[in-house]
Formats: sequence, structure tokens, C-alpha cells
Amino acid sequence: GYAPAGWTHLTAHLRTRGVSDEEMLAVGLVARARTGRLIDRFRDRLVLPISVDDTVVGFVARRHPDAGDERGPKYLNTPTTPLFHKGDVLYGVDQQLLERGAVPVLVEGPLDALAVTVAGHGRYVGVAPLGTSLTQTQSRFLATLHPSPIVATDADTAGRAAAERAYWLLTQHSVSPRTAQLPDSTDPADLLHVCGPDALALALSG
Repeated sequence: GYAPAGWTHLTAHLRTRGVSDEEMLAVGLVARARTGRLIDRFRDRLVLPISVDDTVVGFVARRHPDAGDERGPKYLNTPTTPLFHKGDVLYGVDQQLLERGAVPVLVEGPLDALAVTVAGHGRYVGVAPLGTSLTQTQSRFLATLHPSPIVATDADTAGRAAAERAYWLLTQHSVSPRTAQLPDSTDPADLLHVCGPDALALALSG
């Protein structure tokens, strides 16, 4: 969903539903301003749920495309809570598709992960770390999902470095990752948007 640009839309709504300030703070939906009042953590952002075993444990929110760096990071996660630690979770894991034989594809961002899953038509599932490089915990988990996951990071210098690091992390866990070759200076979301799902699926299958 979309979190509007105001400061207290969600805070006020949850209070009307009987949610206490302590509960909102505990799950990371609000923050305490310098004035002491509670404000919404996610404002003017596309908000996507992060699920583990069909339970929502947190959220990742994409900054409005018209907003600049003064509005905060491109992606903003739920802070560390009793339910969520970003280094332990991969966004986009769909166990039903994986159980049917879909191949997990490691990408850099949540929208890239969604693009892969949409274009994959059941053959691929996009998964992404949440604002950090792939961690040991995430790579260990990814290795349990498939013996040969695909790495499809951005086709730029930073993305290629991330792909190399992911490759060596994954091989430590006895899997054989394959690296997808995307057109230069693109990422999976770009490729889906500009060229369509068939082009993205073809890049992943190569």
C-alpha cells in the first residue's frame, strides 16, 4: 500500500483501533520525534510487507520516485524489533512457488524481486536482502531453498561486485549458483519495465 505524506496518519488510525503507543513502538511502525510525540515511520512511500512463514514480521518502504535524498533513504525498513532483524531475512520468499520447483533469484532490491517473480510465471522467485549486502545468515538460508540459485544483481560495477561476493558466500554452503547476464546498466525492474517480462525471463534463463 501507499503511506501518505502526512506525519501521523497511521498513528492516529491505529489509536482509533485500540493499539497502544507502546505496541506501535515495539513493532517499529512509529518513531518518537524530538518533541516527544509519535510520528509515522513510513511517509510518502510504497510499503511492502516482509513475511516469514506466512507471518508479516516487518515492512520495507520505497521512497516516492519524485522525492530526493532529503526524504531519506531509497528503501526504509522496519527497525530491529523482537520479530525482525534485516540481516536474517530475505524479502520475497514464496514457499509455495519454491515447493513447485521455482528457482530463487537473488537480486538487490524488493522491486527487482517482485519483477522477477512476475516475469517468472512460476519458474523463478525473486528474493532480496534488505538494504545490506548478503549476510552469512541469508546465504545459508538461500542455500536451503535450491541447489543452484541464480544471482541477478544490477548490471553495473557495484552490482557485479555484489554478485561476486554472493557467489563465494553461497558456494560455502555447497550450492552451485549461476549468474544471470543482464544488459549493461540495467536491473531486473528496469528490464521488466522497458522490455517486458519475456526479456527478463530470457535473461534469467541464459
